[in-house]
Amino acid sequence: FVVPSQQMPNLSSIINQMYQSQRNLLLPGDVELSFATPVQKHRTNFLFATLLDSLSSLCKVAFFVDDLQWADDASLELLTGLVCRGGSTFNRISNNSLLFIAAYRDDEVRHSLSTLFQMIQSLESLNVTALHLRGVAVESLNETLSEALCLPMRKTRLLSQIIYQKTQGYPLFVVEFLDVLLTEKLITHDKDLGWKWDAGAIELKEMSINVAELLSSKLQRLPQNVLYALQVMSCFGSHVDSKIINIVKNNSDIVGPMIIPALQAAQNEGLVDFAGHTLTFTHNMIQQAAFDLIPSTTCAQLLLRLACCFMNQCNSSEPKSTLFVAVDLINRIGAEVVSNNAEQCFSFASLNLDAGKKAMEITDFASALKYFNSGISFLRGRNHWDDRYELCLGLFENAASANYCEGKHKIAVTQANIVLENARNFEDKFKSYCVFINVIGIESMNEAIEKLHSLLSYLGGSMDPKTI
Repeated sequence: FVVPSQQMPNLSSIINQMYQSQRNLLLPGDVELSFATPVQKHRTNFLFATLLDSLSSLCKVAFFVDDLQWADDASLELLTGLVCRGGSTFNRISNNSLLFIAAYRDDEVRHSLSTLFQMIQSLESLNVTALHLRGVAVESLNETLSEALCLPMRKTRLLSQIIYQKTQGYPLFVVEFLDVLLTEKLITHDKDLGWKWDAGAIELKEMSINVAELLSSKLQRLPQNVLYALQVMSCFGSHVDSKIINIVKNNSDIVGPMIIPALQAAQNEGLVDFAGHTLTFTHNMIQQAAFDLIPSTTCAQLLLRLACCFMNQCNSSEPKSTLFVAVDLINRIGAEVVSNNAEQCFSFASLNLDAGKKAMEITDFASALKYFNSGISFLRGRNHWDDRYELCLGLFENAASANYCEGKHKIAVTQANIVLENARNFEDKFKSYCVFINVIGIESMNEAIEKLHSLLSYLGGSMDPKTI
């Protein structure tokens, strides 16, 4: 949600001019938006809400959020503030000019998302409508087939009933099942007689009730170069930025320039779509099916080649845009695959440290913790504290801090103690002491003060705790 400030760098100064009376809540024009502190997070959220306020004062606005089940806590916090508009911060948004629409899968709802739904439904000031999407009725399916085949509904009724029995009316299943029937010539077209089919053969045709199996079968019918291009793109997730495609295109060891026509062929098949600077799999299950079709014997090798390609880009003029891509690929490979190459392990651990620090800067502590833990998993040898002291110090002290921020205090203390046992001087132990004392202070402030007092001797000073 920092995107608006990146796309519209003058937004903060414009908002400041529009709302002179509330300048204390807004950002100076030259301040970069971030979530580094709670105050900056509040200001960023307020600025986003003010943007919606400004737009909704000019016209009606529909705010659509797709795949809400995957939203992180920071996004849910912002969405909660926008929808509920509690207090004076968000109450300028007009109820009659703003419509929130959220789509999610009810079988993947996390606790934080469930809490958001319960709170929204409890607010009497909001008009909430829940729509449960199911498969289309057999009558609607028959009407659709009738129009598509240019035949009377009475002639397509039996075919519609068979297809409905196989697919339960779910659009994705219907489309893929019809594609199978056309490919296997169970439905054919005659220029004189029009469309015709064998209802008995179609009824005997097995239909997978597993979406992954259905899509996998379709992907395996693609030309090999198209399938391979999709497999490479699937390594980057459901949405792939054009910068990533260009990096892969310019690397002949992986795919090379031929990836573009291959992806265009996949687009013609309805498997991917190009929107602006982003390639998107039309369904995340298509991305997963493409990735699952990568042979297990070559998957790690492909990920490693892609990771090395993006690691080289991390040293270029745009390291921020490729660092997380490279590290995510590295972590999907796993430490066991490269365990025999100590230098590569330490290089991967260092990249995880860099990614974790950047995640900490935007208070994405959960992601930061994953990066730090992954970095630690790449440390090899009994003497890694001796061989890579600065790297180990950075990973463990930052992991302790991230665990503390995530509320995992016992783990934070364990990792802080590892630093205290291996650090070479007081300066290197300082951050871990801070974590340790903060955890102690949760249970007993007096004990925390005593610990602080005992540390003053390292700084060449002393103080009577009774005077504090």
